Amino acid sequence: LVSESPAFTDVGVFDPSGKMVAYAGPPPSLAGKDYSEEAWFRRVHSDARGHIISDVFLGFREEPHFVVAVARPIGGQTWVLRASVDPDKFASFVGGVQPTKGVEACVVNEAGQRQTGMGGGPGPLARMPSRDGPASIFEMEHEGRSYVAAVSWLSETDWAVVVRVPRDQAYASVQRTRLILTAIMLVTLGLIVVIVVRSTRKLVHQLEQGDQTRHELRGQLFNAAKLASVGEMAAGVAHEINNPLAIIYEEAGALKDSLDPSLGDRVGDEELRERLDQICEATMRGRAITRKLLVFSRQHDEAPVRLDVNELLDRVLEMKATEFSVSNIAVTRELGEGISPILASRNQMEQVLFNLLNNAKDAIAGGGRITVRTRRDDRFVHIDVQDTGCGMTAEQMEKVFFPFFTTKAVGKGTGLGLSISYGIVKSHGGRIEVSSEVGEGTTFTISLPFA
Repeated sequence: LVSESPAFTDVGVFDPSGKMVAYAGPPPSLAGKDYSEEAWFRRVHSDARGHIISDVFLGFREEPHFVVAVARPIGGQTWVLRASVDPDKFASFVGGVQPTKGVEACVVNEAGQRQTGMGGGPGPLARMPSRDGPASIFEMEHEGRSYVAAVSWLSETDWAVVVRVPRDQAYASVQRTRLILTAIMLVTLGLIVVIVVRSTRKLVHQLEQGDQTRHELRGQLFNAAKLASVGEMAAGVAHEINNPLAIIYEEAGALKDSLDPSLGDRVGDEELRERLDQICEATMRGRAITRKLLVFSRQHDEAPVRLDVNELLDRVLEMKATEFSVSNIAVTRELGEGISPILASRNQMEQVLFNLLNNAKDAIAGGGRITVRTRRDDRFVHIDVQDTGCGMTAEQMEKVFFPFFTTKAVGKGTGLGLSISYGIVKSHGGRIEVSSEVGEGTTFTISLPFA
């Protein structure tokens, strides 16, 4: 922007809450400031055109300046790009377009207050023409001298360009004054529109690319964490499948022996039917286990649906039952009654619960207890996952949702489970909190809004 015009002093990008998230220019202390209550920020959000030019004001920098702001929707939320302009440098540009000696120019707002200097010129103009009308030319007095003043509104803002010339000089070059006024208006408007449009398109494109990249990376991390959870469940699943396979093997062997004439142990139709029924039952049990595992490990995103939280927990705990049993971990279910459904992706909510239950299991050494609890208040459904494990220090709790942070031994975890769970819960309009005491255990609480 500075290369285009030295009148620009800085540029900043604001998130939907009004916080400046990117900034270039002096002073650096403005980065991170909250502009949500600034008049220009509220105005650009309500402007139907999506862009405004403010009056000159002091603001956080305590120096006179005005801003050019553009609002654009990105991902369903409104982001704002703002550039600050030095009114003195802008005034030198406006005042410099003076091909006729004695002509002075400035810019005023709708109330007639000067936004750029006019060489010791007048205060607020006593008369301002209607915005809907044509350019206005009138006579005015200042410090004992008579002037002819011309006012023309700019189409993209509530500003007007004011040009004044001594009365005795004005009428000798009326046509020249009109040309000057037109040139100032067109050049000023063209400069502002071209710079703002070019810069806005470039920055909006970069923001869109960044948002798309973050979305793709989040999906990749989600699938990676899901596959890691599948790996952690492998031992329990193998044990679950081994039982029906053992039954099938035993029954098939008995039937095979009954066909050997040397053994003389022929089975009757009724016994044959019972053995075949046991083989079918064991086969269906193995198929149910593998189907659950395949459903959990699928990678496509599901549309949000109404979910019964208690039913969701029962399903997840059923898949973890053998793993907990082998690890000598008892599970207590305190599922509340009348729990309102939530609107969420079943696949993603299962991933969050698997992550929390896996962490609870890994925190318990030599046996213990995991308590799963559901409750509700006026707006949210709360899910508590509480363990009697080793607990965490205050320093560990501060970092527990950071990507790649883990308290597990090397090779035991990726450090992504909780950070991904945090992102999933936030994307559903909820929150996830942790409380812990060393040696006492840890409780993670998920809060999700009603459907």
